[in-house]
Amino acid sequence: MTTKIIGNVFEQLNWLKIEEELLACQKIAPCVSYPDDFSGLMRTYPLWNQSGAPKDAYLYKYEGAAQITDIGIKLSYLSNLVKNTFHLEFLKLCRLHEYTSETFFLPHRDYLDGSEEIGEIYTRMYIPVKVQEKCWNSYEEEVYDVELGDIVFHDGSLVHSVCNFSSESRFRFEFDFDPQIPWEDLFKDKSVLKLKELKSVPREPFSEEDLNNLLELAANIINCYNFKDIAVLFGKIHFQKNVNCALIYDWLEKVVEKNGNSDLLELYKKTRWHLVDRKL
Repeated sequence: MTTKIIGNVFEQLNWLKIEEELLACQKIAPCVSYPDDFSGLMRTYPLWNQSGAPKDAYLYKYEGAAQITDIGIKLSYLSNLVKNTFHLEFLKLCRLHEYTSETFFLPHRDYLDGSEEIGEIYTRMYIPVKVQEKCWNSYEEEVYDVELGDIVFHDGSLVHSVCNFSSESRFRFEFDFDPQIPWEDLFKDKSVLKLKELKSVPREPFSEEDLNNLLELAANIINCYNFKDIAVLFGKIHFQKNVNCALIYDWLEKVVEKNGNSDLLELYKKTRWHLVDRKL
């Protein structure tokens, strides 16, 4: 199933209690996972995971249900949201992500850590629990704005990204489930289910001339030390310009080939494989 809004929990929640627990996160040591894949700072708070250890924020293939962590016990209101909404026996990982100001994730596909198969992914959903302006999600050709409490079914096989270009943190509550279970059966409380259209963000045109000028400039300055900076620059363009976020890897290939540096070409190949080109 493709990415879509499948429900909303806004009416079910006490948002003052949510805000209290988000503030309580300031006193909890977070995890910083996947640091090579984003710019800025994303703090992660695992509430359930494979081991029950509060420092384990990665996603593994394993048998059985997730274990609650000390963070999950401490953030009791958010944990009760999970317990009341979903069947815990199908839960594999539950994380609260804080995207601090100016945080941006490079366009990527999802995968299980330690796996070379992109096809081996869990069923993922997320709920925005604190939103700001200019905090967007993208899926290939489209950029979307989601609202507080929306339950979003996430298609991680698409190349996608997320950004926070506001001055304050954005929080997203994220859940991974056993992919063998139909998504409707993951819900204990089916009253929250209601399909809603995703709201597309309008963007400016992006011409061939714009692209050629960008590639010419980048080819003259790119090197192994600023490669990620150039990738981040390319990756942010689609949030303003009407272009598919997956194309940045084709742009990088052209720039690197024009530059001619063999070490740079190897770095590009590793980056592309890591983020988007694992086996489907």
